[in-house]
Amino acid sequence: MHPRALTVDEIARTMGLGIPDVWTLARNMDRAFWPTRRKRVRGKEREIDSPKSETKRLLRKLHRFIQKNLCAHNSVHGGAKGRSCFTSAREHLGRRYVVTRDVHNAYPSISQAALKSRLLKLGFRADTALLLSLLCSVRGRLAQGSPVSSDAMNLFFFDTDRAIAAACGQVDAAYSRTYDDMVISLDSRARAEWPGGVMRKQIEGLDLTINRRKLLKTGFQPRHHEQHVHNLVVNSRHGVRIPAEQAKKATELAESYLRGAKVASPDSLEFLAHKRSEVTGWMYYCRQADFGPAKHIRRMLDAGDRHVLRALKAANLGAHHGKWWIMAPPNRNEPARIAAAWNQQKAKFRHADHSR
Repeated sequence: MHPRALTVDEIARTMGLGIPDVWTLARNMDRAFWPTRRKRVRGKEREIDSPKSETKRLLRKLHRFIQKNLCAHNSVHGGAKGRSCFTSAREHLGRRYVVTRDVHNAYPSISQAALKSRLLKLGFRADTALLLSLLCSVRGRLAQGSPVSSDAMNLFFFDTDRAIAAACGQVDAAYSRTYDDMVISLDSRARAEWPGGVMRKQIEGLDLTINRRKLLKTGFQPRHHEQHVHNLVVNSRHGVRIPAEQAKKATELAESYLRGAKVASPDSLEFLAHKRSEVTGWMYYCRQADFGPAKHIRRMLDAGDRHVLRALKAANLGAHHGKWWIMAPPNRNEPARIAAAWNQQKAKFRHADHSR
């Protein structure tokens, strides 16, 4: 869909609202969101703005519409269907030089007015641009934590992506972006310093600043050092590798789960379920890489599950379809249910022993 073809009426229908209702929601987004909370993510504190349940439901409808009808640039791998940080990293495998630039505090730095201005430049109608910019922002800035936050960022950076990708196409360089993380890779020694200037010019042209800490850490990476793209190793042309420190952390967690499963008890069952969930997350993450500990984690996970199920069988207990770890608040908590039954059974055995 061309941006000019999108109307306020279509956005309202997409969200299941009337035109007056969608404008009322857009102009009162502050009240439709919970208060801003600070959350530590990967060692950095971020301001998270979460929509209330009904608002989240409506914004998810808008997100699905944007994903289907307003395509992100081809170089985008974050917030784009079927793409991820792994597909972005694969664009840069085996390159001689990898250059990255990360926008400092991207979400809170993009104002509602700036987003509206970028939407107008993309060709959106004035009323549509205003409505979208209001729905995608809260308290005057891009809402980090909203279902449409990544869509808004991709629209905001569309012209930037287009300009950088076009420049890279002229010098046989590869470009990709995942959220606020931009990467260019190339093989030309003579042009090794060129990508940094191109990305800096584009970022500063949007009145944004570059993350200095990441610039010093991974801003320029030659092939004789370990090259990281979105914290994934891309030195080999044969595939993406999980970094050693991440692989070690995931493996140790999986082995810790197995040790705990071997001595499972009613008191440890909920803790084990939480740990299993964390291990499963690592397994799915590592499985997306070409080289990583996913298979080893899977073996540890399966072995731990077998130990827990043996302990339950010995206590004449069972779980629905063998999935003792399922926790789906507020109505279902299998570990708590099984632990309560297990404790009751232990109490009966103790009472029987005392009676003898």
